[in-house]
Amino acid sequence: MLVDGNRVVDRIEEKAIPVHTQPLALDKKWNVVLKNKHVYQGRLKVSIKDPYSISLLKSRSFVAEEDVEISDIYKDEIGASATISGMSQVPFRGSIRFTVFDSNGKPVENIVRESPVLLAEDDETVEAIWENKLDSREYTLLIEAIGEYGKVIISKESIIDVEKDIVPATVNEEKEEQTNATPAIGSLVSIILIFQAYLVKTKY
Repeated sequence: MLVDGNRVVDRIEEKAIPVHTQPLALDKKWNVVLKNKHVYQGRLKVSIKDPYSISLLKSRSFVAEEDVEISDIYKDEIGASATISGMSQVPFRGSIRFTVFDSNGKPVENIVRESPVLLAEDDETVEAIWENKLDSREYTLLIEAIGEYGKVIISKESIIDVEKDIVPATVNEEKEEQTNATPAIGSLVSIILIFQAYLVKTKY
């Protein structure tokens, strides 16, 4: 049971549980939306019917908090994205912050995106596009999930390795290639003229 003050707000029942000498773990999730930073009480009642009837009752208070996970990170010189997964029945109404640091630890990009509202088992992809394309070098990417009250719930670091672009051939290089090809064409024309002169000489 989930109890809010004196009111039961959720109840989950599991019947016919086989219990032996080995411990048995049961994992159940609440079916209601919880309030952030609110105190609830979880109660567990175990009833045994055979060979005699007995009930055991345990309870524990807890503070409900929003929680998410960060996964499936993609990043390059243009931008980055990450999959944000809800891990709590408290709605996550926060934001995702993308920060890029250079090799000296100086931030070169800092973008904050609002996250869709997430509950447990929900997931969404949040994207960011850099204001300026990153130059060729190695950077550190920090992705942070910031909660409703400004607290960083979880963060992950990654590396952005921007490789040097392949420089296309310049106009001078293209002219040089054409110049190198010209003698070969001239030689072919000379051979054709010599062959034609030979035919004329043979005919007359």
